Amino acid sequence: MRGKTRWAPIPPASSRWLLPTTPRRAATNSVHIYHPVTIKGLLGWEAARAVASVGGFRLLPGRGAVPAEVTELLRANGLAYRSLAVARANHPSRFLALLLGESLACTGVAKMAFDDKGRHALAREAQAIEAATAVLPAPVRPPLVRAAADGLLLLEPVAWLPRITSWRLPGEVAYGLGVYSRMKGAGGQGATAAHGDFAPWNLLRTEGGWVLLDWEHASESKPPFFDLWHYFMQAHSLLGRPNARALVDGVRKGDGWVGIALAQYARGSQRSPAEAVDYFDDYIRASAEQLAGRSQREQHGLTARTELQRQITRGQE
Repeated sequence: MRGKTRWAPIPPASSRWLLPTTPRRAATNSVHIYHPVTIKGLLGWEAARAVASVGGFRLLPGRGAVPAEVTELLRANGLAYRSLAVARANHPSRFLALLLGESLACTGVAKMAFDDKGRHALAREAQAIEAATAVLPAPVRPPLVRAAADGLLLLEPVAWLPRITSWRLPGEVAYGLGVYSRMKGAGGQGATAAHGDFAPWNLLRTEGGWVLLDWEHASESKPPFFDLWHYFMQAHSLLGRPNARALVDGVRKGDGWVGIALAQYARGSQRSPAEAVDYFDDYIRASAEQLAGRSQREQHGLTARTELQRQITRGQE
């Protein structure tokens, strides 16, 4: 890297993100490390991008520092860059970095882990992406893996487009996940394949279709309709959409975008849409096991699931 780079911790108290304050192009491109899924988040993202584009990041206090282990791991794997934007993951000892090349455009996205659990998760993710690449129908795909090493997964950069209604599950994406659920090797007592953490924040819209991120929880032993239910529940409990009425009417009557997504997933999985309700209790149990021990925000999702369980299974609001 040339010269001395200053990084601004955002927010200053927690330093969740470390963004370069200069050059202007690096600062502007660095904000793509954040993918907004709410209107408030999108407005904040647009504002930050506008400020960075006119050199406003120069005024931010450059008190942040990229952890030494991050730069050391990148260097050890021969990954060159001119600048970096770094995010701390929700999991301890894990980071995400945008590599900004000579032109200061993003040339790669590095997922890094510095504990055994994280390293194993990245290895599983690389394997899951390889399997999904062969199964998912266009226009849905996983990211391209450019390199994989111990504690490191280098992915292609994705030129994603903002979505105002990020909670909506497009029918073509639901169909693709339904097809994926029938992946060869899945099964055993009615189990199916699933992404495992299918949610609005892991789905990127692009000019050519959709890219589905974060495959570390992929499994071949999830209940049928797991991914569909997980998307609905995560969007409902953490984004507030769809609301309970839209969710119940979509599942029970086939109404609205929820009903369309359900029908498309069922078509891809070669199952009847009516089966989704039959497997909702199985989803509740499986997701409770998966979310156990996670953050308070994610635990809140469990409460929302149980509150909706009666409404969904009995068709009541």
